[in-house]
Amino acid sequence: MAPRAIDAAAPDGFRILPDSRLRGRLGRRLLSPVLLTHLLRFADLLAIFAGALIVPFVREGAPSFVATEAFLLLGVALFASNAFSLAGLYAEDQLRRTGRQIRYALALWTLAMVLGVAILFLAKVSTDVSRVWAFGWFLSTAALLVLIRLALTRAVAALKEAGFLLRRVLVVGNGTHGHATLERLRKHDQDTLVLGYLETDLDAPLGPDQGRWLSGFLQARRVEHVVIALPWSATERVASLLGKLRRHPVSVSFLPGIDANGRALPLRGITTYADSPALRLLDRPLDERKYLLKSLEDRILGSLLLVAISPLLLAIAIAIKLTSKGPVFFRQARVGFHGQQFRVFKFRSMYTDLCDRPDQGFVAHTSKNDPRVTPLGAFLRRTSLDELPQLINVVLGDMSLVGPRPHAVAHDDHYSVLIDEYLSRHRVKPGITGWAQVNGARGEISDLTQMEQRIRYDLEYIERCSVGFDLWIMLRTVGLVASDSKAY
Repeated sequence: MAPRAIDAAAPDGFRILPDSRLRGRLGRRLLSPVLLTHLLRFADLLAIFAGALIVPFVREGAPSFVATEAFLLLGVALFASNAFSLAGLYAEDQLRRTGRQIRYALALWTLAMVLGVAILFLAKVSTDVSRVWAFGWFLSTAALLVLIRLALTRAVAALKEAGFLLRRVLVVGNGTHGHATLERLRKHDQDTLVLGYLETDLDAPLGPDQGRWLSGFLQARRVEHVVIALPWSATERVASLLGKLRRHPVSVSFLPGIDANGRALPLRGITTYADSPALRLLDRPLDERKYLLKSLEDRILGSLLLVAISPLLLAIAIAIKLTSKGPVFFRQARVGFHGQQFRVFKFRSMYTDLCDRPDQGFVAHTSKNDPRVTPLGAFLRRTSLDELPQLINVVLGDMSLVGPRPHAVAHDDHYSVLIDEYLSRHRVKPGITGWAQVNGARGEISDLTQMEQRIRYDLEYIERCSVGFDLWIMLRTVGLVASDSKAY
C-alpha cells in the first residue's frame, strides 16, 4: 500500500493519533543500538591495545614487546573485554549511564591488570615485564576508556536528537488502559518513538479492510515494534491481531498491566506449567541459595555478637533493675515473616504501669519527651541499646540482623488498611536494623506519609536483598547509632 493511503480515514474500529514529536523523522534511516554496542566493544579493545603502544612510541618511537609483555597484553585484553560484557556495559539500556560505565570500566580494568601481573608473579616471569611500560599502559588505557564513554554519551544524545537509535513503535489499545500506556511511553521512555496509536473496538471483529489498512501503516511507517495494550480478558482480539501481524517483520509485546494511573504489573518473566507458558508476576525475595546464606549470616553473626556483648547486656540489666520497678525485658507481640506473630525481646525502657497494655486497641508511637519513658530508658532508646536483646530473636530464627523493622500487631492492623503494599514487608524476616532506618526513616510517626516512606524503603530492601547489601546496612548502622537524633 502506498504511503498516501495511510493518510486516508481509517476503517471503523481504528483511529490514528500521530505522535506530534515526529518532526519529519520518518524518512531517516535508523541506526541500531545493537550496532552501537558492538562499536563500543571494538573501541574498548582498540583502547587497550592503543594504550599498550603509547609508552613504547613515546620512549622509543616504535612498538617493541618481549614475549611476556605480549602474553600479558593478550590475556588482559581478553579478560577485560569479557568482564565488561558480563558487567552489562554493552547492554543497550546501559549506553547512556555514563557514571556507571566509567566506574565499572575503571574497576574492571584495574582488576584485569592486577590479575595479569599476579599471574606473571606466580609464574616467576614478572621481571621480564617493564614496570614503566606496565604502569604507563594501565594509566593510558584507563584514560582512553573514560574518554570513550564521555564521547559515547554525547554521541548517543546527538543521534537520538537526530532521530536515530529510537524504537519505532505503534500502540494498539482500548479506552483508558490504552491511553495510559501511550502516555507512559511518551513521557517515560526516551528510547521510544511512538509513530501512532490505534484505538481498537473490542466489540467489533477485525475485517479484511482493517487488516489491509494495518499492513499498509506498518509498511509505510517502517514500524519495528507493536505494543498491544488491551485488558487481560481481550484474548480473542489479541489472537486476531497476532494473526494480522505475523506476516510483518515486527516484534509484538503485550502490556496488560498498565492502568489509568500508570501502574504496571510487576512482570518477572515467563515460566511454564504443563507445557503452557505462564507469566511470572512475583519472585520469592530469597531463593534457596539466598535463604541459606542469609540464615548462616544471621545465626553465625548473631551468636558471635550475643557472646561478645554479653557483659554489656548484663550491665544494662542490672541498671534497669536498680533504677525502676519491673522486669528487665519488655516482650511484645510483633508481626514477622509470613505474617506470623512472635514476641520480641527488648530492654524495658518505660515505667511498668505506663506501658501499653495488650487489651488496648492501638499501641501509641513513642514521641519526644514521652512521659512513659524512664531516664535510663531515654538513654537506651537514644543509643538503640534497648534493641540489643533482639539478637536472641535472631538466634532463635524469629528475626534477621537486617530487614524491615517489626511492628506491633495493632500497628499492622491499622496501617495495612491505609497503605496498599504495607503487608508486602512480611515477605522477609524482620530485622534489628534496616534500609529505612539507615536512610533516616525512623523515630516518631506523626503522619501517614512518614510511614509510607518507611514502607518504600522496606520494599526497596526486599528487591535488593543480599548478604553484601546487609553488610553495607550494618556498617551504616554503626555510624547512625552514634549520631542519630531521631531515636527516643
